[in-house]
Amino acid sequence: MNEKKSVGAFIALVVLVVVGLTAIFFVVRNGIRPAEDPTQLAETDDPVDEITPPTDGGADTDSTENTDLPAVVTPPENSGEYVINADVVEPEPTPDQWEECYLPNITLVDTQGNEVNIRDYNGTPVLLLYVMDHTDACEASLSYYNSYYRQVGSLIKFFVVFHLSEGQSYDDIIQYAGEQGYTFPIYFDPEFAIVDEYDIQKAPQFILLDDYGKEYYRTNDTVEEGDFFRKIGEVS
Repeated sequence: MNEKKSVGAFIALVVLVVVGLTAIFFVVRNGIRPAEDPTQLAETDDPVDEITPPTDGGADTDSTENTDLPAVVTPPENSGEYVINADVVEPEPTPDQWEECYLPNITLVDTQGNEVNIRDYNGTPVLLLYVMDHTDACEASLSYYNSYYRQVGSLIKFFVVFHLSEGQSYDDIIQYAGEQGYTFPIYFDPEFAIVDEYDIQKAPQFILLDDYGKEYYRTNDTVEEGDFFRKIGEVS
């Protein structure tokens, strides 16, 4: 009788061991998943899964598109620079800056006998053409410049200054200009102040001044059309 009880106890022990090992096996294999509590889902503070809605009701706030910023222009290869695609507006010169203007204090006389001071045109590009009448070189240049004046006369100030030879009068030059059909304004320099200021040795003389009155370009040769308009555009 005792022997049967011992066998039964042994079998019960084996069964318990088997059941326990089986339970451990399934726990290790599948893990323990606690019951999901719906009340806990909305309280997660995991930043990875959190989505912040756009503040402007439109696109994602992390978008790289931003129309408020100027676009970046890709530079030429190997330039090493980037240029912001935004209009650069240069400020107007102050009165103090105009006092530093390079325009000379020279008074000319127009065909009506009125005095005109070059310095009155501070802030405007100025073209000084110093010429003589009845010379082939000057007549060839003036024919070109007369045509140019009709196209850019509103952009810069033309001073076509005729040299007065000994014995010549203003009326002689005015008559000559009329015969040639010149439409640009004509001036005279009775004191030869321009000759002294710019050390003019021969005519024609083409002197282009920027809007500060600083000498930008000069030549004794006729400036061809393409170069003329390019240089006018550079200082206008």
